[in-house]
Amino acid sequence: MESLCRFTLQEFIARAQDGSRLTGLLETRLVAAGYPVTEGEYRSWQNSLSALAGLLSGTSLDPGIQVGLEVRMPLSGRRADVILAGADGLVVLELKQWRQVSPSSDPCRVMTRTGGCLQAVLHPCLQAAGYVSELASWNQVLQERALSLHGAVWLHNMDRQQGELPLEVPGSGPVSLFFAGDGGALIRCLQSSLGPAPAGDLLGLLQSAPVRPGPGLRRLLTDMIRPETGGSSGLPALCQPLFAQILSILKDSRPSLMVVTGGCGTGKTALALQLLFHCLHAGQSCLLTFGTAGLRHYMRDQLDTAGGLPPAVFQTLQPLAAFGPPVHRQAEVILVDEAHRLTRRDRPILPAKAVLSPGLDCCLRAPMLDWLADQSRHLVLFLDESQRVSPDDGCTLADIRRCVALHNRTHPQRRKTLWELPPLRMQLRCAGGAGFPAWVDKVLDRAGEPLQLTDAVPVCSGYEFHILPTPQAVVRALDRKKAAGDSVRLCAGRCWPQSRQKPEPEGRGFHIGPGFRGIWKTDCRQAPAPAGYRLVDSVQDIQGQEADWTGVFIGPDLVYRNDRVQTDWRARSVSDRLMGGLQARVRLRMEEQEEADDVIRNTYRVLLTRARKGCFVWCADRALGRHLQALFAPAASPSSASLPGLPVSAGREIGDRN
Repeated sequence: MESLCRFTLQEFIARAQDGSRLTGLLETRLVAAGYPVTEGEYRSWQNSLSALAGLLSGTSLDPGIQVGLEVRMPLSGRRADVILAGADGLVVLELKQWRQVSPSSDPCRVMTRTGGCLQAVLHPCLQAAGYVSELASWNQVLQERALSLHGAVWLHNMDRQQGELPLEVPGSGPVSLFFAGDGGALIRCLQSSLGPAPAGDLLGLLQSAPVRPGPGLRRLLTDMIRPETGGSSGLPALCQPLFAQILSILKDSRPSLMVVTGGCGTGKTALALQLLFHCLHAGQSCLLTFGTAGLRHYMRDQLDTAGGLPPAVFQTLQPLAAFGPPVHRQAEVILVDEAHRLTRRDRPILPAKAVLSPGLDCCLRAPMLDWLADQSRHLVLFLDESQRVSPDDGCTLADIRRCVALHNRTHPQRRKTLWELPPLRMQLRCAGGAGFPAWVDKVLDRAGEPLQLTDAVPVCSGYEFHILPTPQAVVRALDRKKAAGDSVRLCAGRCWPQSRQKPEPEGRGFHIGPGFRGIWKTDCRQAPAPAGYRLVDSVQDIQGQEADWTGVFIGPDLVYRNDRVQTDWRARSVSDRLMGGLQARVRLRMEEQEEADDVIRNTYRVLLTRARKGCFVWCADRALGRHLQALFAPAASPSSASLPGLPVSAGREIGDRN
């Protein structure tokens, strides 16, 4: 943990009496740390800190109690408003100047006016409970001293009658809720939780404490691993030798950078999760990062469904773009899934308008790959170059080699050993067979020879692939599978723009012909689509995820011309940010054309390999649909006999009798 300002209680009260003096100091230190301060945040400090100082002034609390302001949490990097430290324990205090609040459809959120409009925000009790849980799970000094830890929320502008009902939340843990008229109760809570002033600089000691998983978390993880064999019950046998090799490298004190390569569905994310569990069980601080927030939420939901994991494990799952420097410096091991997204051009961690000191600006504007290599002890990258679906996805194995060479030249005292580990070759999707992904690679390979009818490849028995005539046929096929209890996802290349018309839901609907109305997914936890619309994932929404059955709309950006599968970058929607604006240009240079071609081919390579049991496909380009259909079910062709267990729809919807 790290606080921007630390005072004794007496010093805090004296400084807070001149509100602008204290808030000015906070602003200066926050900007120096590389974070911009908004006008609303500045005003919130003035009002809330002055109210807190007025409440604490003249009480019987020990004046030597320590007060930390804007305290950063050890893993997430989120900032708690105030932490008070006494000899008996700590209190995490969240201050809210809300004047009105109402329930939200999400039980974890409430509606309140902030930023000039009504918004759904995280419930303050859950916010404080998250801070308490993170500190208790990861601060080694706190664990060793067995200090009590309590959370409190004070809404100093709201009376209890107005806010008690909408803010009543069960299961918020050791968090007390106080309103404007509860000042006396809050003081009594602080007195019983803090005790006398601590001996020495307790907040400073907590701030410098190593980030380590607590013994409780390590005990809970024991059942998930087999430490006596070094293996993992959650991994296939083919992964075990590679898993054991990574663990042996992590035990070495010498810094390392490991690269694990593998195609779609080869188990990279599963391997990363088991490594996370083992590192935490061994008492190491470890973070598992993802290139997209969608994949992070997907993994959290999957683990939550499985059950048995404490909240501290979820705190180690972080989207890469949300990381700040203090987070990385405190983790011994960093695991990066979707490592192809590391070096995004002009994609700083902080907003472009942030005011930064020169040294920090240099650090944060550097490519993420170089920065991670400089700041971590052990860095494990899970890489698949065939999943680069944007010009900004720039990390390749060659980039990693250059990065390590540069790091070792500029940091001779902290040289890193590069380990290029054996690639993962098993297949966990597509019914466990490697035939279908290999066939997709061959279809989408622009450098290969034109595919002939004899180029159909053997596919594992039990996997289904269907070319259907209309988008509606794909939707009906998925609905039947969903009714049978299977999971389904509908995805598409982003070729159809949002209509922006008022009759459309939130102006985000799109049409394919007269019969299909869809709505692009815009949030990783978006609510179900309105009546008459289908929620459609684009590639960034479904990358790294899977389902039993998928429906794929191949847009007009992938066509069949002159006996070849070709791409048309002009057919991409101008609102598709993954194309980096290439589709909006009149002409492209040769290298830009190749880049756009790779992005489109990789998009459909990802979309077509998300399913475990089968895939339903509709092609906007009829020639491409006929070509794929002929490859899989050529009329009276002997090659069709090499595809046992691979049913193909030929011109009508699966299940139709007429």
